[in-house]
Amino acid sequence: MNLVSLITFTAFIIYIYLALFGLHLDPRSRLNRIFFCLCLACALWAFCIAFMFSAADKNTAWFWFRLSTPGWCLGPALVLHFTLALTGRDQTGNPKLSIYLIYLPGLIFTVLGLTVGVTASHVVPLNFGWSPVNAGNMTRYWAYAAYYLACIVCSMALVWKWGQDSVSRRQQKQARIVVYSTFLGTLLAFINETLLPGLGYNATPKIPVVLWLIWAYGMWIAISRYRLMIFTPAIAANAIIGSITDMMALLDLNGKILKINRAVEEVLGYKEDELVKQPITRICSAWDAGSGSAHDLVNGYVSYYQEESEWVTCSGIAIPVKISASAVKDNYNDLVCLVLVAQDLRPTKELEWEIGERRRAQQALQETVLQIQDYSARLQEQNRKLEFQNAELEAMTASLAEANRSLEQKNNQLENLFNNVGQGFLCFSRDLSIHPESSRECLGIFRQNPAGKRLSSLFYPEDQEQKEFLDTLLGKIIREPDPVRLGLYLSLLPDEISLQERCISIEYRVVEDSGGDNGRNILVILTDISEKRLLEARMQEEKDMFSMVVKAIIYRDDLVECIEDFRHFCTREFKEILFNPHGFDEILAELLRSLHTFKGNFSQFDAASIVGELHRLESVLLEARGLGKGFDRKYLLHSLGQSRLIPCLEHDLQVIVNFLGPDFFAGKDTFTISKDRLLNLEQTMQNVLPAAEYQMLLPLLRSLRYRPFKELLKSYPEYVQKMAHRLGKQVHPFTIQGDDLLVDSDYYHQFARSLVHVFRNCVDHGLEHPEARALQDKDEIGSIHCSMREEDGRILISIGDDGQGIDFARLRQRAAETGIYSPAEAAACTEERLLELIFCKEFSTQVEVSLISGRGVGLSAVKAELEKIGGQVRVSSYPEMGTEFVFDLPITNSSGVFPP
Repeated sequence: MNLVSLITFTAFIIYIYLALFGLHLDPRSRLNRIFFCLCLACALWAFCIAFMFSAADKNTAWFWFRLSTPGWCLGPALVLHFTLALTGRDQTGNPKLSIYLIYLPGLIFTVLGLTVGVTASHVVPLNFGWSPVNAGNMTRYWAYAAYYLACIVCSMALVWKWGQDSVSRRQQKQARIVVYSTFLGTLLAFINETLLPGLGYNATPKIPVVLWLIWAYGMWIAISRYRLMIFTPAIAANAIIGSITDMMALLDLNGKILKINRAVEEVLGYKEDELVKQPITRICSAWDAGSGSAHDLVNGYVSYYQEESEWVTCSGIAIPVKISASAVKDNYNDLVCLVLVAQDLRPTKELEWEIGERRRAQQALQETVLQIQDYSARLQEQNRKLEFQNAELEAMTASLAEANRSLEQKNNQLENLFNNVGQGFLCFSRDLSIHPESSRECLGIFRQNPAGKRLSSLFYPEDQEQKEFLDTLLGKIIREPDPVRLGLYLSLLPDEISLQERCISIEYRVVEDSGGDNGRNILVILTDISEKRLLEARMQEEKDMFSMVVKAIIYRDDLVECIEDFRHFCTREFKEILFNPHGFDEILAELLRSLHTFKGNFSQFDAASIVGELHRLESVLLEARGLGKGFDRKYLLHSLGQSRLIPCLEHDLQVIVNFLGPDFFAGKDTFTISKDRLLNLEQTMQNVLPAAEYQMLLPLLRSLRYRPFKELLKSYPEYVQKMAHRLGKQVHPFTIQGDDLLVDSDYYHQFARSLVHVFRNCVDHGLEHPEARALQDKDEIGSIHCSMREEDGRILISIGDDGQGIDFARLRQRAAETGIYSPAEAAACTEERLLELIFCKEFSTQVEVSLISGRGVGLSAVKAELEKIGGQVRVSSYPEMGTEFVFDLPITNSSGVFPP
């Protein structure tokens, strides 16, 4: 090694010694460990540079220079970290994040230095050995210079402020020594490393690591003479806390907590991390650094004082304490910290309170003894009166016992009466739990003892929503003082329910309990009406059967035509639809529309068997479509083949034949002219007769082939009345109004049959129940109208109601749920576009499917039949006013529409 290498290697040894010396002072101190790492970084720097100077060749020298990179790249970050720890600024916020940000530039420069170089791009041989050549023209050189300067300047500024803010003269001297030595070492290193080479003095050895020994010497003076890193407030805290058993807090000179003992954590409920670096006012609002007592301690006017105050727990509870405060000074008589010892006065206060209470109790006891003596004299007089009264009570007791025996006998008679009347009686009050007293019939109805249970759990054991609704309603009935509302709530209670495959009638009686604490009771009377309902069902079945026969007589032609259409559908049209080239979804939609329309048509004639089978087949197809797998044309053909459509139709027809005889459908007393013959006759007349005679006879001839459009709709008024009765609604009788328009019935037949869905929707969806209409100040009996007229060579048919109108909010919700529109599109959609949705395939606002509606097929079937004949539809709807459908149909008659 040459002289420069030996000097540099000596600096390496000094740095190693200083690192071990600092760590030996307090191995557990974070500050000492950071100082140890800083000295090791400088030692690595000096070690590598020493071997660079004496390297045998250029590559070896360049290797040792790059190997020194971690030392001088991480050194500035370590200096800044040491400064933050020394001044206590590394404890706020998220310290780990701050540390990562400090070391990140150093790590980046370390990687660059180990690979391509940062401050130098190569080394050159000089008379003292190899020397790195500054890369002043490279961006990374000046980036490192800015990083190095920022860390050093920030460190000096923080240490200087730390010393200026302290009232300790020793700490001020420590700060000045550290700042001066850091500044001088940095300045000399800058002159040697950057300034001299910039002035042309390249032959000077670059030994900034040796010049930084000035900083090391300053740290040595600060440690050895002014006890830097040896006696700090934290060290004093650990020494003091170990000997204190009461609550103790160690404060710095600014009134911030440095340390607390375990007693503070146990009594106040805080963790040590929650209070360290916090002002003492957090636990003692009456004591801070600016208070008179604290000011006297800090300035040395007093060294110790006591006072009573309150400390506050983490939950906000004030605890009375006796505070003993004192100042801690070092060997130089400099104030280090303040010590607060708080004795919990609660046991003392409690003892004083207990003594006071005992004294008050003793005084009260003496007063009580005097009162007892007075009462004793009075009681003796009262005892004599009571002896006389007891004699009278014994006589009354005997009389009451006899009355109780008589009352018990009557109760037994009433119990026997209730148990043998064939009805269930039970009662409950405010808590809705059934009283233990109930008739024997309740056991048979519920198959269990109802005592202690709620009526809702007996009526709806599996339906949580119904249970909650019934409990809420019964609670309102018990608490409702208004008789009108009480009657309304009672009307909402179920009056009939099915239990254990039996039909139970329910009656409710509100009983005011004037003598008890329960207030109002509800008496429930249960009657088994299963046999009555069975008899009614049989009577209804016979009634429907007679209704079907009567309608067959009245609407024989329509029924025959409907039967023929249905047979044609089952034998031919079904297969034609099934095997046409359209897509499978379109085929399924057309089949469902046909089935739904036939179901509506047959329901007009009360043909129960075929209507039920059509509904069942609809459900089977829709459920199979939901499963997806194996659902194809073959499945549809198999489903129709397995259905009982024709047998059910034959069953209904056989009922009619049984009543009306086998010749009802044979066509007796009628004659038939085929349509082809009528058309041929019309053509012959046009060719042979004069125009005037032809125009005179043509309407009469066409009257044989054409039928009034009203006749195609004549069955709907009665059908509407029947459906309204089934749904518990009321509708004014109506007729088909308007012009008597003769049309080709074959052309309009399917469309006219599909209108059954419009009338059904008017009754089911449009009209409200009488109670709801009454609340809206409407006539309890709803109105449905149907009229037609000719206008500009077209037929206009209007069907409407005065019901609740279409719920556009519900349409928007269903459009979003079914994916037709996104929620945003549905919200922005106009009412005209929303009304178009009601004709979409399988679109319905109904949640549950019933025999009448809910599948979303009806109006789509109407739209399909309307499009077949080239028609259009307009829909208008207004809330609480009703909905109107206007169908615009073309006229197929070659010479217009003729009156009959």
